[in-house]
Amino acid sequence: MKNLFFAAVLSAVAFVPAVRAQEGCLEAVGGLSAGHTYTSYLLIGTTADGYAKKAFDADHVAEIMTEIGNLCGSVTNLLGKLRAGKLTDSDAKYLTDIEAIYGLLKEQSLALAAFAKSGKTEDSDKYEKARTTVYPKIQALLGIDNKDAASPAASAAPSAAPSPAPSAEQ
Repeated sequence: MKNLFFAAVLSAVAFVPAVRAQEGCLEAVGGLSAGHTYTSYLLIGTTADGYAKKAFDADHVAEIMTEIGNLCGSVTNLLGKLRAGKLTDSDAKYLTDIEAIYGLLKEQSLALAAFAKSGKTEDSDKYEKARTTVYPKIQALLGIDNKDAASPAASAAPSAAPSPAPSAEQ
């Protein structure tokens, strides 16, 4: 009986650090993914602004945005693997929210890539729709108050996709 009790105590002692380690990993993944969504959003917007000011050509924009779109898809797939573990309701909700944000960032980046290549208004509209849909979700996730003029997000939100350059005929 003492051996069984001793084994149970050892199992419990070994289990507690494992649970704490898992909680720490989930917190780290949460913090990293939240920061990554924000910086990805800023990179997409900065690239759009650079394209509008002719700092980047269409091929370069398409290359960067395709990479960002692929990265967002890969991260979403990796986050999906966390669902196999035991999650609290709040962890499961966070995963759902962050996966949705990554999906919108992927849409935004690929729409910018398409717009850079095509110059079509419908591609610009897709970019703008994803941009204006994802930013409030990132704000909510990070607790950013855009009404605060001192907030970096107040001035950092990227402008709309650039308009097609006028042709020589215009």
